[in-house]
Amino acid sequence: MKKHFDYFNEGDEIFKLSGFDYPERKISSGNKRICIICGNVLPADISTSCSSCGGPVPDLATLKGVIEGKIVIPDGLK
Repeated sequence: MKKHFDYFNEGDEIFKLSGFDYPERKISSGNKRICIICGNVLPADISTSCSSCGGPVPDLATLKGVIEGKIVIPDGLK
């Protein structure tokens, strides 16, 4: 999708959580972020849910904690 070409930049470090369709940048830059559920590009200051799919939009620190193993998602939520 073209919107993702405008979101990601060459050299961005990204991560993808197992079970989700879209990757996210490890370091936030700019005024946008991406919904890891539907891929919608969102304002960076959104803190509740995606305006397109209604999925939760966790903060980047939480997402990074999950990929680094510092935060564990209970099996029933994976």
